[in-house]
Amino acid sequence: MRTQLATRRTNLLTARSFQPHSLLDPMHEWANGIDDINHQIVRARASLVEELVEAFDLAETEVRGPQRHMGLAGSMLFAFPRIGFSQTRPEWTIAGLPLPLPSDVHKSPPDEVNAALMHTLHFLRVLCTYLGVKLPFEVTWSGQRAGVGIPSLRAGPGSSNGNWSK
Repeated sequence: MRTQLATRRTNLLTARSFQPHSLLDPMHEWANGIDDINHQIVRARASLVEELVEAFDLAETEVRGPQRHMGLAGSMLFAFPRIGFSQTRPEWTIAGLPLPLPSDVHKSPPDEVNAALMHTLHFLRVLCTYLGVKLPFEVTWSGQRAGVGIPSLRAGPGSSNGNWSK
């Protein structure tokens, strides 16, 4: 019994002399290494997105148009142009093609709208690939090839094949 008690005391003294911060140092070095890797990934993704924006010539321009003044007549809200005044409104272009507002789609040529939407879809697909984002819907084409036929949306593959976890 005295031998067991002496062994326990020796083990207790050894345990007390052991410094836990010597184990934490490698953990801190490892965590700092992970942070450095994460910052490098962020910088790489940011440069990829910048290159993508330049490749698609995505830009916001200011367009001058008539300013509408909102007035109230009785209980009806109406808009009428103010003579002599103009306002600027932002307009986005992709690959040199304007992206019309939903209210202005019927005013633009259909080929131009289709081309702008195709560039936008491709831009979003590449952007999501660069950022590692999985979208819940995919664009499919009736012609079995990307960009050929009539586009439609379908639900993307879910967790059954592991795509949502990427």
